[in-house]
Amino acid sequence: MTRAGRQCRAFFFALFIYVIVLPVFFSESALSAPELKHPRSAMFYYGSAPLPDELALFDIIVIDSAAADDLKNRAFPPESVYGYVSLGEMRKDDPLSSQIDPSWIKGGNPTWQAHAMDQTASGWRQFFLDRIVAPLRGKGIRNVFIDTMDSYQLFAKTPEDRSRQEAGMIATIRELKAKYPDMKIMLNRGFEVIEPLKDVVNGMAVESLFRSWHQADQRYGEVSENDRNWLLGQIRRVRDTFGIPVVVIDYVAPAERELARRTAQQISNLGFVPCITSGSLTTLGISTVEPLPRTILFLHEGMKPTDFSMNDPQRFGVMPLNYLGYRVEYLDVSEALPTASLAGRYAGIVSWLEKAPQQQREYENWILKQRMDGIPIVLINSLGAAPESPFMQKLGFAAKAITGPPAKVTVSTVDSSLAGFEMQLFPVPDAFIPLVQKDPSATVLLDLVDDQGRHMHAAALTSWGGYVMYPFVLRQMGDANIYRWIINPMIFYQKALRLPVMPVPDLTTHNGRRILFAHIDGDGAVSRAEMNPKMLANRMMLEEILKRYRIPTTVSVIEGETSPRGLYPELSATAEQTYREIFSLPHIEPASHSFSHPFSWSKAAKNTDEESYHLNIPGYSFDLRREILGSLDYVRKLAPAGKQPLFLWTGDCNPDTDALDLLERAGVLSMNGGDTVITKENPSWTAIAPIGIHKGPYFQVYAPNQNENMYTDLWTKRFYGYERVIETFQLTDRPYRFKPINIYYHMYSATKPASLNALRKVYDYALRQDVVAVFASEYIRKAREFSRVAVGRTENGYRVAGTDAIRELRIPKTAGYPVSAGGGVIGFSDHEQARYLHLAPGRMHDVVLQKEPGRGVYLESVNAAVPRWTPVGRGVDFSLLSHQAGITMRLGNMQGCTVRVNGIARSPRMVGSGIAQFEIKGKEDVLQTVSVRCAD
Repeated sequence: MTRAGRQCRAFFFALFIYVIVLPVFFSESALSAPELKHPRSAMFYYGSAPLPDELALFDIIVIDSAAADDLKNRAFPPESVYGYVSLGEMRKDDPLSSQIDPSWIKGGNPTWQAHAMDQTASGWRQFFLDRIVAPLRGKGIRNVFIDTMDSYQLFAKTPEDRSRQEAGMIATIRELKAKYPDMKIMLNRGFEVIEPLKDVVNGMAVESLFRSWHQADQRYGEVSENDRNWLLGQIRRVRDTFGIPVVVIDYVAPAERELARRTAQQISNLGFVPCITSGSLTTLGISTVEPLPRTILFLHEGMKPTDFSMNDPQRFGVMPLNYLGYRVEYLDVSEALPTASLAGRYAGIVSWLEKAPQQQREYENWILKQRMDGIPIVLINSLGAAPESPFMQKLGFAAKAITGPPAKVTVSTVDSSLAGFEMQLFPVPDAFIPLVQKDPSATVLLDLVDDQGRHMHAAALTSWGGYVMYPFVLRQMGDANIYRWIINPMIFYQKALRLPVMPVPDLTTHNGRRILFAHIDGDGAVSRAEMNPKMLANRMMLEEILKRYRIPTTVSVIEGETSPRGLYPELSATAEQTYREIFSLPHIEPASHSFSHPFSWSKAAKNTDEESYHLNIPGYSFDLRREILGSLDYVRKLAPAGKQPLFLWTGDCNPDTDALDLLERAGVLSMNGGDTVITKENPSWTAIAPIGIHKGPYFQVYAPNQNENMYTDLWTKRFYGYERVIETFQLTDRPYRFKPINIYYHMYSATKPASLNALRKVYDYALRQDVVAVFASEYIRKAREFSRVAVGRTENGYRVAGTDAIRELRIPKTAGYPVSAGGGVIGFSDHEQARYLHLAPGRMHDVVLQKEPGRGVYLESVNAAVPRWTPVGRGVDFSLLSHQAGITMRLGNMQGCTVRVNGIARSPRMVGSGIAQFEIKGKEDVLQTVSVRCAD
């Protein structure tokens, strides 16, 4: 028999009684899950840190105790997490093994290289409580899963010996519960002791009801009918007689996802909670929830984190994946490649290389292993190996000898939905390789033929994923830094990586309105305004923009420009006083733009005495802590108490991990970088930046849009040019809403009449749109959270976990309308081809979809947050909080309903079929209460 801990080091429990009656849209159950006697889902994960965020999808999470330190980086509900402990055995390679008394050892388990422990030894009992369990409590693990409950049978051969060992275990577990009354305890099996422990044990786990894992010979197998029937009798007794929920852990190879789904369904049909996982328990398996991995692994060779931002995969390849709901991690193929299976954690692999990697054999073997595990693979530009290599043959390719470039190449067939997306195809004879895809299941997307009749399948979808060969991915337009997609990246990614439809955490929209925020880099704050040379730029900005447009705005300071220790000490008092006035405004959020405005963060850090990489401040040599932490302290002195500053990156906005680490440790949010400058002149998706960039364990959040510097030829001419950002706002809104509206500019825009007029046009345009205003810090929290949100498929829809800052999900309109299922969907609205689902407060949401909308009142859109939403029959009570003066709101299904706002009856204005619109006057950041009552 295996063990759900080691083998499965097993775990525990949970009776699956999951009956969903589809209620009327937004019924009372829409916002709070019912009190459950038993959990619905469970997962064991014994992989090392970092723990997958997808574990948050499960009601019960069992982890290896060695990963406990990583819990501080996760948002798992503490009541859901169980730490693995072994009562019956001590592994010989465990660091604690050397501290145990030899007299406590009664036998051994050679399969697991473990000592079998004497349960009657009081010393072992105390050691277990004090040295094994107590440290877990110190690390925040409240509950334990106790493994190896039957190991005493290895040495206790008589009924009397077994009875003594069982009595010892019972005493230990009762003492454990007495010491920690709030602890939940799960057992791995323990049929012999469950009756006397039924009042202290919360659950039981067993292994191998249908599918098994054989540790000795490392293989998966099927459980015999006799063994299954015996085990069913035992666990039905535990569940039905003692009322203890049971989890059944079965083992299926990671690549056999469909078999895992069927096995989970078989177990849940019997009334038990399924946990289907791999033999090593280091992959994310399936329960009543199947995690949908949201991470794509991009392969590169030898790049440093600061190199990522300027390579094609990051500049161009990530944004379409972000829109589809995916984050990107980078893996260097020149280093040791991960040996653990990626199944369940990664949605796919993109190998975007310019040539075959140096570690050729390791790369090929690793790619083939991922293929065996069922991870979709995409090859872009280089296929990673010589056309005639065995590796290529295993991927279904067949090559002919290359005798030189052909005289002519033409397009034989092309899938017009994928190729020729932003520009026409141009076959290049020099790039022609006589290489075809022989996989019978492959779909050739682009077939070229030369004058000798040889074919080149330049792009195809295959059984293992898909590929696009150079030069049919992107094309550079002359010498300019302007590119065009040849393929449609979103369609190609969806098909090649086999990406499922799922609710996407959305950063562009909040409660049905497009997000709007502004932020200002501090450059030029002490420059003179041309309209009034006696006035500094920051004063002109305050009077002409910040007092006039009272939307959330983050305003930053370059300390080296404004402080007495900076470049302009004679202007310091005036500049600082203006900043104090700015920061005192309620709609202003303070930020640092560094001490000396580094132009290149990495070069400045490597050449601390080189003044050309930052402002030439007398007597100053570059110091990372001074730039970041020191300048933040300076801003805090200018800002009112309680306003915490952000940090806005400067120059190339390409900090290394040391800089990101400083801010992470200080708990300070940061932003900037990314070049979203799509316009009618350059209407390419290549001009839309991703959400940000992962650099090691850190995530740098990009500004959603770029500033006026990019629209004025680096502030050299056409100083009205920033008004063209309106084109950017429009092109990132339709046909796809890629970005929020981010009004981003510098203090020096207040120095010229043309640039000030451009700013006014931009603000006026933005405020005419259906928007909801947020602070930059709120957007940054959403962007950081995007990578951590977990999405899973359930029997009736989806589960989404980890939403705190993010309050919007996006689905295709064709997917249906939301139905309440204890999940907290409070409304929806449509934009172009997308349907946006609005979420109530809470970190867990169940999303069930149906073909038609229901009858209950729902939120169509509002320019405010919704701190509370409580359905009452077909009506609802809720509250609103907006950063804008005045709230506009639209509610759906309002036929036969009355409304009171702050206790006063209001008459709505009907603006559509069942859609009522309200205007609520008031100051910003004042709570408003709304009550809707409807005739049934």
